[in-house]
Amino acid sequence: MAERRVLLGILVTAVLLWLASLYASHASGWRKLARLYRARGSFQGRRWTAVWGSMEGGTTFPGEKVWILRVGANRHGLRLDVSLFFVPIAPPLFIPWSDVSAHYAFMDRVSWEVVELSFARARDIPFRIQERLAEQIAAEVGPVFPWSPPGAGEELGRMQP
Repeated sequence: MAERRVLLGILVTAVLLWLASLYASHASGWRKLARLYRARGSFQGRRWTAVWGSMEGGTTFPGEKVWILRVGANRHGLRLDVSLFFVPIAPPLFIPWSDVSAHYAFMDRVSWEVVELSFARARDIPFRIQERLAEQIAAEVGPVFPWSPPGAGEELGRMQP
């Protein structure tokens, strides 16, 4: 009897996590990005795991959604994916560098320096990563990544909460 309760608790928790992720994929704009930039095939390049990223846009749901991601980069583009458990909800993305623009920003709400990426076919869905990750991506792929650290001629933008 106790084993059944534990199994039921695990099942209910898994379903609730899956539903919360479904909401987040709609609210953040991930689903729109998946229609435009769904990854095809395997990815060859450097990967970073357990990376913070945030998106906002694409729907009428308020607020910014934060994701824990696996991020990949190679000379062709940027790969974003979530845990395998959530792939049916948020499939992997691959955005070619030709569709990426980036600028340095500061998020007042969390006092973090971030790099905001925007995508040519989904300008309404900003994607933010920590500056440290942007530096690592730039070091990995070189000038195809359309961003350079502050001091290289770009003003620091302020993002309001």
